[in-house]
Amino acid sequence: MKKLIILSMMLMLSLGFFAPVIADCPDSPMSCWGPPMDQGGARIYCGNVTIGTCYDWKSAACWPCDLSRDNPHRDCGRYNNQCNSSFPNCCKGDCWPAYKNWVGSICCGAEGWKPPFWP
Repeated sequence: MKKLIILSMMLMLSLGFFAPVIADCPDSPMSCWGPPMDQGGARIYCGNVTIGTCYDWKSAACWPCDLSRDNPHRDCGRYNNQCNSSFPNCCKGDCWPAYKNWVGSICCGAEGWKPPFWP
């Protein structure tokens, strides 16, 4: 029994030393998609903005902090504003941000919308 407790403590301590390294997420690009040129056309790629990301323990990946799965108030407003102000001529006040990592993607726009490609 003592060996089991000691091994368990060693495992917890060793994981504790690695957690800060795993949980540190880098800034990442988020693509900005402006309105289509013609009605019914595809949205236009305007460019990327750099955003901060936060670690999501459920998916074991980094996501935009305001859109993480742990955030119950998933808010695209900050990213919409960042895209619109970074690319005013392309966005025309109507940009849809999109973010992709190795686990999946999150898009701010119409339900079910995905970019035609990932820059």
